[in-house]
Amino acid sequence: MPGLRVTAGYGDCMSPVAVNADSKPLHISNDEFEGDLTVRIKGFEAAPGETAPSEPESGYFERHTSVTWSIAVAGRVKRPINADDLRFGNSFDRPIRDHLPYGTAIALKAFRLIDPSLEQDLYADKPWAFSPLVATMPALRVVRSADDPPWSAEQPEEDASALFAEDDPDRGRLVGNAAARRRLFNAAAVRQSIDITPDMWFHADFCQGMIDFAHLRLTIPVANVSFDLTKYWDGQPVRFVAQSRDGTRELFRVEFVIADEAIVAEKIAAGHQVAGAATSSSVPAAATSTAGDEALQDEID
Repeated sequence: MPGLRVTAGYGDCMSPVAVNADSKPLHISNDEFEGDLTVRIKGFEAAPGETAPSEPESGYFERHTSVTWSIAVAGRVKRPINADDLRFGNSFDRPIRDHLPYGTAIALKAFRLIDPSLEQDLYADKPWAFSPLVATMPALRVVRSADDPPWSAEQPEEDASALFAEDDPDRGRLVGNAAARRRLFNAAAVRQSIDITPDMWFHADFCQGMIDFAHLRLTIPVANVSFDLTKYWDGQPVRFVAQSRDGTRELFRVEFVIADEAIVAEKIAAGHQVAGAATSSSVPAAATSTAGDEALQDEID
């Protein structure tokens, strides 16, 4: 597995993450958010020189065998924010349109099947792809409490009922049913009716099994599409961030960087800007022609 550097925090205040060290989450505190965060990567190999006490494996993967990586966060907002305004996803500082792989359009269509609330513009000068946090998280627990429950390395037990009033008919549908919660919050009108407030503590797990970190390969089974991420990486960090829709309020972010010397040297030789000598990573970039993508879309249709 190529070495990875994983950091988290907010804005320019980033710290190394002890990957797979489930009992040692990173604490994050800023004007918008207070809480703890951890990252899990199956078969993790740290970048050379990393000092964070990471582990190669986590017991989490024994309980969730289809998952290959996870970002888990628990905490609360410091100021109210509307559920439609709080988004989670990816952002990049530089264009990636000239690096997007063949099949990108069909991959995006497949992601929309998985997450209908996804919005994106990967062809922008500063590309992005975001979904409402309450709709995109595979696991989410919300508790109304003045006190923070203790940190838990376990995936949260699904229960978003605390987002609704006691007499709301939707409340009962949101206990132990992540699929129902995600379907419900796909509707903008429902999200807009809910405010996330400081008296709500939430525990979320963003987890997937589509990235093979041992070979840095992304596979989307529903679309039968697979990408070699190292081939299309342009040196930017792969960034996951929770922020307001307009980007002015950031709660937290996580950044992944390939730190394999051979891969970094190859990207630098190709003229890519690799932050910190290995501190950047963007995901795929494909041919600007969409003819092949349209043909693939026709097959899925």
